Amino acid sequence: MVRQASEEASRVGAGDFALSEVVRGYWNRPREGREQIEIDFVACNEEHKRVRFGSCKRNAQKHDRTSLGLFRGQVDLFLSTKQGRRFQDWNRELALFAPVFSDIHRKRLEADGWTCRIFASCFMMTGKARRDILRGTRASRESDDTESTD
Repeated sequence: MVRQASEEASRVGAGDFALSEVVRGYWNRPREGREQIEIDFVACNEEHKRVRFGSCKRNAQKHDRTSLGLFRGQVDLFLSTKQGRRFQDWNRELALFAPVFSDIHRKRLEADGWTCRIFASCFMMTGKARRDILRGTRASRESDDTESTD
């Protein structure tokens, strides 16, 4: 949902992050000793050399010290991969997504350098209803089924 809403907001010029590339997540399942990488959201702005990495949780309290430390580590691992190397010298933004953040939690996270976004704000930026965006997500998934991946 966040990826689709972010793409749509960028397309209509309403978001806080202009995209130059389709947003994707990054997940690997290594067979060897490296740690698993799970990044829900990777957004790129080629012109300004900005990359936004996002972690999505259904409960903002799940964005705790442990999960934030793991997430930072996963971003660092991603930057060492073939796909991530091109972003090593870019400006990085670590974004957290949840349905709602308490004021205290959000202020603490932002003071530590995190960008906090609520799911609803992603939909409001697009001017579309959530159900319309979800329809687009389902349509995207259906078309993804017919595309090959490398």
